[in-house]
Amino acid sequence: MVTYVCIGIVFLFTGIRIALYYIRARRTPEPRDLEHSLLSVLRQGRRETR
Repeated sequence: MVTYVCIGIVFLFTGIRIALYYIRARRTPEPRDLEHSLLSVLRQGRRETR
């Protein structure tokens, strides 16, 4: 009986991890957005060093 509970917990944990992985995968920014944010960070850094 304890074994079934442990197996159930493992399946539940695995299911949650898979769901979180797919949720994060959908939120990945597009390359154009990454480029825009990278350029804005670089421009801010350049202004601070002057």
